[in-house]
Amino acid sequence: EHKINPIFPLFYSYYDKNPAGELSISNGESTPYEKVKVSFYAKQYMDGPRLCADLGTLKGGETKTTPVFALFNDSIFRVTEGTKAAGEVIVEYFYLGKEKKVSFPVTVQVQNRNAMTWDDDRKAAAFVTAKDPLILGFSKNVASTVRYEGAPPVSEDFRIAFALFQALTTYNLGYAVDPKTPYTALSEKQDTVDFLQFPNQTLAYRAGDCDDISVLYAALLESVGVPAALVTTPGHIYVAFDPGLPPDSAGRLFAAKGELIVRDGRAWVPVEVTLVKDGFVRAWRTGAQEWWEAEAAGKTGFYPIREAWGTYEPVGFVEGGIAVSLPPPERIVEGYRRELAKFLEAQVGPRIAAIQAEDRAAKKTADQTANRIGVVYAQFGQLEAAAEQFRIASRRGTYAPAVTNIGNVLYLQGEMKDALEQYEKALSLAPASAAALAGAARCLYALDDTKRMNEVIAKLKAVNPELAAKIDTAKPMPSATAGDPSKYESGSTTSLSVMDKD
Repeated sequence: EHKINPIFPLFYSYYDKNPAGELSISNGESTPYEKVKVSFYAKQYMDGPRLCADLGTLKGGETKTTPVFALFNDSIFRVTEGTKAAGEVIVEYFYLGKEKKVSFPVTVQVQNRNAMTWDDDRKAAAFVTAKDPLILGFSKNVASTVRYEGAPPVSEDFRIAFALFQALTTYNLGYAVDPKTPYTALSEKQDTVDFLQFPNQTLAYRAGDCDDISVLYAALLESVGVPAALVTTPGHIYVAFDPGLPPDSAGRLFAAKGELIVRDGRAWVPVEVTLVKDGFVRAWRTGAQEWWEAEAAGKTGFYPIREAWGTYEPVGFVEGGIAVSLPPPERIVEGYRRELAKFLEAQVGPRIAAIQAEDRAAKKTADQTANRIGVVYAQFGQLEAAAEQFRIASRRGTYAPAVTNIGNVLYLQGEMKDALEQYEKALSLAPASAAALAGAARCLYALDDTKRMNEVIAKLKAVNPELAAKIDTAKPMPSATAGDPSKYESGSTTSLSVMDKD
């Protein structure tokens, strides 16, 4: 007896380690079969038989069941319409000392290459073809286009994810429910075959269902190194990305609580991909709301792409004839800037209002308040606005934290000599300032003044050994364009220097 399950070309490598079916082998004789081996072969799509099991001895009258494995080659991925193929099960054994070999035919049902079922949501990760040249071309062009749009808001990964989503908006990608295979219905029917578009197909068609747009956005993110995850709620799927911030820093950074998904010590930004025409800000808020509503009911799924790839490898799918024309760079930048202004209004305004209210209640000085406001601007990449607040806070020349932060801004802008001057001024006011010492050490490294740098690091070790340890003189220090602004909040800036919040 045998059962060969329908074969899904997308998972052709999956069947080498996971069963494609099962079969039962029986010995109808009274004498045992020795050294029994079972193989499977489908000549049209395999280079040779795949050994499924070495059963050893099969006693007279005994039946053994074994899974069927198959090592398909990539020719199976050319199947664009469901078809049937001839296969065979091969049994080799010894009977009464003589080697025997028998085979019997089986029919293999092969689905089309876009087919999958939703019995395991992680399967969709196989469609996330991050190495597709078309996907790489789109994502890298967008990333390079916005790279020099000032300091990154939040983090460089956040900026890239933000820009990619906005580029899809500018590209005029649209959400369109597939009337034949809607995800809402099929996700509840685990054995029903769905049709998913590959990312390059969704780009070419400029439209897709929620699952199609999800795998496209995830592929774009992963193609430039931003970790992505598939998020499921009842009848729906969308995407989250990791901006590279520790959860505590991310939680303090954003204005509204509940805007993030925290899983296994990582903070993720949920993005409702079907709102691609409405922009990133609304898509983020909606994605977060959908998550928490479903989470309250215990009906969420969360699948990091890289973990899912461990089971469901992405295929190297490149379809000829697909051409994608990116929007002109000026339109990408225009869309990015417009949405970034909305994002900053939503995030920065409430934070500043809260700081002002807190400081009035705590009777803090105007210098302290201006410095704190400057830190907020800096965290969101608004360096000019930050510098203005720091200058206000340091106008009397006696408030060391603000002077240090002016140095931080200058460092981020690549003005090493001017930044060092500010750090030295801050140290004259507060010789034990770890923030100013760390900034000075990094400037001296950039200026190739090793002797003075080591002297400053020695002082920093006496003040803050942990921070000093992060300044590894054996490795290149971060450039002035690198960033992780989550650390503004916790004590250090964009992995460049230390933001002083006092």
